[in-house]
Amino acid sequence: NIEDLKEDTSEDFATDVGVMIQAARIHPKIDNKRVGVIGHSEGGLIGPMVAAGDPKLAFVVMLAGPGVAGYELLPVQQARLLQSMGADQELIDSVLHASMSLYELMGSDASDEELREQMAELVKIQLSAQGLEVTEEIYEQAINEGLETITLPWTQFFLFHDPAPVLAKIKCPVLAMNGTKDVQVDSVQNLTVIEEVKENFDRDITIVELEGLNHLFQLATTGSVAEYGQIETTFDTEALEIMTEWIDEVTDVD
Repeated sequence: NIEDLKEDTSEDFATDVGVMIQAARIHPKIDNKRVGVIGHSEGGLIGPMVAAGDPKLAFVVMLAGPGVAGYELLPVQQARLLQSMGADQELIDSVLHASMSLYELMGSDASDEELREQMAELVKIQLSAQGLEVTEEIYEQAINEGLETITLPWTQFFLFHDPAPVLAKIKCPVLAMNGTKDVQVDSVQNLTVIEEVKENFDRDITIVELEGLNHLFQLATTGSVAEYGQIETTFDTEALEIMTEWIDEVTDVD
């Protein structure tokens, strides 16, 4: 039920994954010592959450998984998405300023009126960026939809959940992979923080940055979302080989 999902967060999905892991472990044809998690994007956020609560997990693969909280990730994502669409820097700066102001208000004790005012500013800039002139009714509807989205439990969790301390708790091997053309989870921003966790907490984390790959691990020109469906490759074979070899290596136990 879609309505039920509106109340769910990544924590709920992590619980679901935990149930599936237990089911896999009792399967007669599965070695229960070699069960791990491969997660993409939000799944790359969820994998470490599962591992932090399950010391028996064999491995975690983070495919374009966040290393920073959503309120830090999303402004960079918005900037890179706009850049991939050819937007000028002035517009990008305006969107970033409005977005970051909104997230700051959400993290404070801002009133509904203050949040609405800031959302109205963001919607106005976004409509202008698209060259759209809309009626007052559609403008108000866009503001209402924006406010509904940011107040969803999923959004609240994503914005303020910090993945780094979770990664620091993990004992099993972790593979973090990202493409340099990823405009949704920027490789520099996120892999840098994951690298810091590895160094500061002496964790078994392997970091792989792949040149020219987008968020879906396709060889891309700009990395824009519009390209996803135009690229014939489903998942880069080199990336697949790296992941396969790494999993073979870390699960090579007697």
